[in-house]
Amino acid sequence: MERVNSHYYICEKGHVTIGQSNRKVKCDQKVKQIKLVKKGKTTEKEVIKETICGAEIKEVFEIPEALDLTEKWDYKVIKAFMIGQTPENLKIKFIECLQKHFTDMFELVTELQEGLNEVIKNQKE
Repeated sequence: MERVNSHYYICEKGHVTIGQSNRKVKCDQKVKQIKLVKKGKTTEKEVIKETICGAEIKEVFEIPEALDLTEKWDYKVIKAFMIGQTPENLKIKFIECLQKHFTDMFELVTELQEGLNEVIKNQKE
């Protein structure tokens, strides 16, 4: 899976937003005020007001080029990487990426096991 955006930003309030530039100044996270409305036996959310955060951006980070399963990513990096991904990428491409990495690891382990078996066999002779 390839990234969709190149940078992510963290504002003073802790919101994670994404973009293509490292020069973003204000947070553009949508903030919704909701109220719970009882409708029959169910409770639904009703949006009262929707605004934009507007807080100052305090940190800017680069999003990795591609999903790499050999590294441990921070929660915010994962969130930023996944924002903007198409549904196809989130389902099919993600599984393809997992399959590729697991296949590569399985082949490496098999190769190492065969090499180890060869060394053991040679030591016995």
